[in-house]
Amino acid sequence: MRLPWISARTRREPATERDRSAPVDHTGLIERLGSHADGLHGEIDQIQQELVAVSDRVDQEARRFQSLLDLGRQLARTNETTEGAAREAREATTEADRAVEDSRATLTRSLDDITALTDAVSATEQEIGNLDAALEGVGSAADSIATIAKQTNLLALNATIEATRAGGIGRGFAVVAEHVKELAKQTGQATEEISGILDELREHARKLIDRASHCTTLTGTIQTGTSTVQDLLDTVGGAMAAVDGAYTRINESVREINSSCRKTVDGLEGMSGEVDTTRNALTEARDNARQLAGTAQTLSAGLGDDNTAADAERLIQETASTTGTLTVYVSDVAGAVNQVEERVAHEAAMLETFSRATGQLEAAGQSVQESADEARQSAETTASSLSAASEDIRSTVTDLQDMTGQVGQMTTELSQLQDALQRIHKASTSISAIAKQTNFLAVNASIEAARAGSRGQGFAVVAEQVSALAEETGQATQSIEQTLEGLSDTAETLAAKGRDGASRAERVQADSRNISEVLTTLEQAIRQVGEQSRHIQSATGEMNETCSRASQELNELHGEVQQSARDLTSANGRLDTLLGEGQKLLNLCNSVDVDTVDRFFINKAQEGARAAGAALEQALRDGQLTEADVFDRDYVPVPDTDPQQYMTRFVELTDTLFPAFQEEILSCHDKILSCCATDDQGYIGTHNLHVSNPQRPGDRDWNLANARHRQIYTDRTGQSAAKNTEPFLLQAYRRNMGERFVLTKDASAPIYVHGRHWGGFRVIYVP
Repeated sequence: MRLPWISARTRREPATERDRSAPVDHTGLIERLGSHADGLHGEIDQIQQELVAVSDRVDQEARRFQSLLDLGRQLARTNETTEGAAREAREATTEADRAVEDSRATLTRSLDDITALTDAVSATEQEIGNLDAALEGVGSAADSIATIAKQTNLLALNATIEATRAGGIGRGFAVVAEHVKELAKQTGQATEEISGILDELREHARKLIDRASHCTTLTGTIQTGTSTVQDLLDTVGGAMAAVDGAYTRINESVREINSSCRKTVDGLEGMSGEVDTTRNALTEARDNARQLAGTAQTLSAGLGDDNTAADAERLIQETASTTGTLTVYVSDVAGAVNQVEERVAHEAAMLETFSRATGQLEAAGQSVQESADEARQSAETTASSLSAASEDIRSTVTDLQDMTGQVGQMTTELSQLQDALQRIHKASTSISAIAKQTNFLAVNASIEAARAGSRGQGFAVVAEQVSALAEETGQATQSIEQTLEGLSDTAETLAAKGRDGASRAERVQADSRNISEVLTTLEQAIRQVGEQSRHIQSATGEMNETCSRASQELNELHGEVQQSARDLTSANGRLDTLLGEGQKLLNLCNSVDVDTVDRFFINKAQEGARAAGAALEQALRDGQLTEADVFDRDYVPVPDTDPQQYMTRFVELTDTLFPAFQEEILSCHDKILSCCATDDQGYIGTHNLHVSNPQRPGDRDWNLANARHRQIYTDRTGQSAAKNTEPFLLQAYRRNMGERFVLTKDASAPIYVHGRHWGGFRVIYVP
């Protein structure tokens, strides 16, 4: 049935038997086909040359790219070395900071102890001076007692003589005299002991004064030394703060470098597979271009022969078949080159990014080097300060140890002094007891003298004198006791100070060792900082050199890739032209009433177009849709779809109307992959049932192959079919099925609704 909306140019009347039997002159068409074929052959030769040139360049780029990747990995390794050196230097700086803080605390405590020790030593020196004067008084009293003892002994001797003269009367007095002599002897011995102890005490006092004087002398040098230590700690603390700041900047830069290196290497490694894919795809495209050249040569040769009119129909059929194969191959090469072009453009963009990153790496590396140089200079300056002060500090430590040793000896001397005082006290107590006994004997002698009457008068005188001497001895011992009591209190006070001083001396001794150890720790830490700073400078120097090489490689590679991109753009343009010319030739072959390999599929496309137009017109007549609904182009996005799907006001009705004839045409030939109606914007609302499944969220590739409905197709083939108004349009293209591409042909015919172009009906089939 002839549909009324089909224009005269789209209708083709079936040929009559007479028409079929009469030879048709296709000479003009064959000449046009030959002209087109010659043009195709020349264009293919040019494309082949361009693809060979680009392919060779891409091979070179792949090798350069591998070199660049190696440089990126080398950068990462070098930065790891820098990072390790920075970490060790930071640890050394932290150790030095800790040592400085500990030393400050130690020094503060030591200064307090040293001040207390100095005060104690000064007090000891003064008290010992007073002690020496007191000892002189004790010595004088002891000398007096010794003299009294001699006098007492002399009196006792005289008393013995008198007792002998007196005979029996003096016998009792003689006994008393003997006792007095013995007591005088004991008193003399006690005073000799006191004199010896006094000499011992004077020696202790002398030693204490000498040690105190020596400590006083050391105090000045120690104060100077501790001031030097404080200044040094301030210097080291300031230097370590500067070093710490430098290493903070180094660590920040190292982290930045590490991040950039990791991103660059990851990106380059990710591109590595893409570069190989690009090279393989380009090689395949180049090989296919060679096949194209052979096919074009065959086509040109066939059309260039002298052909009779009887051969014309066969020639057109062969040309249509060969051209169909050619256009399919061209579409395949064009698709591959287009993919390569996209990849190369992406590579160029990535290389541009890497180039900027390399510049940032060089800047960061320079920052690291400058900071490391700052840290190294601070370390060297501090090391010089340490070296200059180390002798004074060690001398101070020696003086501290000497002072603490002297204080320890003073404590021992004070203890011995106390012991000596105790012994004097004991001797004095003994003399006091002897004096009492002597006085008692003198009383007895007086009694005996009284009994003797006039004959005992001499004894009475002696007894009186002995009693007087005993009294003097008692007074002398009392004086000694009073002096000793004061001395004992002083000695106890000094001993207590000595014990406190000994305790402080032990702490100062330990602190002095600590200061010495800290000095060693600081020297090691500063040396470590200097060494690691030099390692960092060496590593960053190597890194900057690598960055420079990488930057040069990137610039050269970027230039080559850009040239490849330009060449591919040119080749792609030529392929577009070639595909267009090939499709013109293909459509030209099918423009006459000759049964070509594509004729069946063209007829099915036109059949589908008529059925779609008729269905929409019937829906309008039935009031199921308005004309505005049929031509609705307000595409409403379906949320959460990938690829994006859309709804229109007509799509629900086409889901009801179109599947009947679409599925029938789909099943009429094994080569047909799909057939469907598209509006004039490329929107396919209702597709074949087998590719109209609900989308799977997050699975784009599966959706591309199995959920092809409700989509707007913006590719060249889809848009050409949608907008074509010629009776038919034959195209060749690579169909994207998600995980793979399928080489296909596309026969389409325009759909009209009441004479208004609505879109097209597409039959997609394998050649």
